[in-house]
Amino acid sequence: MKVEFIKPNAEMITEHDPLKKIEKCGRNCYKSISPFTDRTAYDFYQMLLRKQHYAMLEHATFVFELSGENATSDDTELIIRRQGYGYLKYTRTPVKFGDKCRVLVSGNLRAIIESGVYFLNSALMDRYPAIFKSLALPPTVKQCVTAEVVELGEYSNLTRAEIDNHRWSTFFITTDRGVTHEIVRHRPVSYAMESTRYVNYSKPKPAVGMTVVPDKAEGLMKFIIPADFDKWTSKAREEFKVFCEYGAERYEYLITKCGCTAQQIRGILPHAIKSDIIMTTNDEEWEHFFDLRYHGTTGAPHPNMKEVTEIIYKKWKEDYEENYESLVF
Repeated sequence: MKVEFIKPNAEMITEHDPLKKIEKCGRNCYKSISPFTDRTAYDFYQMLLRKQHYAMLEHATFVFELSGENATSDDTELIIRRQGYGYLKYTRTPVKFGDKCRVLVSGNLRAIIESGVYFLNSALMDRYPAIFKSLALPPTVKQCVTAEVVELGEYSNLTRAEIDNHRWSTFFITTDRGVTHEIVRHRPVSYAMESTRYVNYSKPKPAVGMTVVPDKAEGLMKFIIPADFDKWTSKAREEFKVFCEYGAERYEYLITKCGCTAQQIRGILPHAIKSDIIMTTNDEEWEHFFDLRYHGTTGAPHPNMKEVTEIIYKKWKEDYEENYESLVF
């Protein structure tokens, strides 16, 4: 089996089509292959519904503006917060000229559907009818509220609170298994992580749309180079690589010669193995994540964690400065 040593990395996922984004995030778990078309995205979504695998729906997020007689009432806010279990965000912001308020609500597809809030689900069905082809809207409740799906970037006078609550970002993060175990402690956040239970590293994994040439098919196991690796002694660096290579060799042997499955022998994989994890949350939680894992407000972060978090932070901040900074007053 081939072994490769790589540096950690992170990229923002900017897919706007909700079903395509769900498919791209979901396929990361098993590293399955798809051309990512409207058809494959819809079929994948329907498969998730049949299997009741709703976690992947959490990576599709939406922002709504509410209007109507009761849009600004305390009762409406209570409904959103109570039925959204913290995964639906609500802000009520005074705007210029009189007592008018802007009410924004945001959250992920799973939270919206499971909340049973009629006006949110109705607005989604109007905008994305494919989402509800196999779902029924919740019973109509007279709430004198209507909702419209909007884009946060459409506004020119956002408050800091609106940005923190309603700007959602998704990152594809490549790091080691030790770091992913620290990442998943953060809540409320949505994840889609590469599965060592189902991904068989002794088998080749072609790129999307590609096929494997049988006589050249080889497995590949990647390992993450530690953040401070250049400060290690040459002997320590050599031993680290030897250990990883030996682990890959034994892994392949157990699968190809002993008939074991990936699920059975995942326990022998070193923590240094490359693991891809997708993370979706709003600015409020990203800022908390950066405080702990980059700025170290509660203590020094692990060097490997800080290294990859710095990459995420810089790209998250760059996106804010390019697309949102001028909108905030």
